[in-house]
Amino acid sequence: MNPRTKLALAAKELIPLRQGDLDGFCGLYAIINAVRLAIHPGQRLRHPQSKRLFEAGIVTLARHRRLRYALKDGMTDATWRRACEAVLAEADHLVAGSVTATWIFAGEARLEVRDMVRRVRRSIREGNPVLITLGGCYHHWTVVVGFNGDRLRLFDSASYRWVLIRSIGSATDHPLRRHQIAPTGVVALSFHPKPPT
Repeated sequence: MNPRTKLALAAKELIPLRQGDLDGFCGLYAIINAVRLAIHPGQRLRHPQSKRLFEAGIVTLARHRRLRYALKDGMTDATWRRACEAVLAEADHLVAGSVTATWIFAGEARLEVRDMVRRVRRSIREGNPVLITLGGCYHHWTVVVGFNGDRLRLFDSASYRWVLIRSIGSATDHPLRRHQIAPTGVVALSFHPKPPT
């Protein structure tokens, strides 16, 4: 099965964990949902394991004195990155392999939408879910699992299904569009299973 089909199948078979209506933890839920997608179908996280990932993120937020702010207002990119690293470190204890995050635009100050969409599509074709932050209208972290002509398909904790590509912008490229994406807010997850012994 090709990697893109594997990711599409995972998004169809799994149900996203849902964020609470009154909290700002969409970033944490996006990370956990992306881990679940990345390891599927070879491995699955049971509910207690997903809760351990959630706890790892919460403990990190509390340790850095960001828990109250994140609960009320969500996470900054730097806070989200710390939570992501903690969740992935915990995931490595729960799965037979390693889940790796790749900041697609690492070190790049400028993000052009056309390039972002091209790189996200490449990651999806490779079977890797992509975390993005949708600033502007939503102020929301989500997971991209697919695409077709003019849409990115989402696997989302708030039940969003897709976003129109033409509605995406950045501060350096179409700053007035409905959804703003920062270079620090585009992250692909990949899974590297342990070799059989």
